Amino acid sequence: MKFIEIEQLNFLISSEDHQDGEMNWNKANDHVKIIGDGCRLPTKDELTIIYKNRDNIPNLDKFDAYWSSENSDNPETVYGKQGVAWSLTLYSGILTELGKSRYKCLVRLVKNKT
Repeated sequence: MKFIEIEQLNFLISSEDHQDGEMNWNKANDHVKIIGDGCRLPTKDELTIIYKNRDNIPNLDKFDAYWSSENSDNPETVYGKQGVAWSLTLYSGILTELGKSRYKCLVRLVKNKT
């Protein structure tokens, strides 16, 4: 997996979405663990930065949603025992709480700059 540096980002970002396409949050985190090497899902704030710089980042699907690493603690949006996590839709820039096992989003991994 190739990570690239974009001047406007304070983190490195994968040059492509995960090859498995849309997946639920649990599967996305399983892939993060398998890949290792400091890879992770972006935080909510990092997703917002990605949205603001989407025209400078190659191969983003600007009409789909991407998972965040962060869980939502809103008790009104809990879906079963799996809970919810944040996602961001790139065409609108809106952060949304989605059920971790029920919904599928794309995965674009990031890692800290060293």
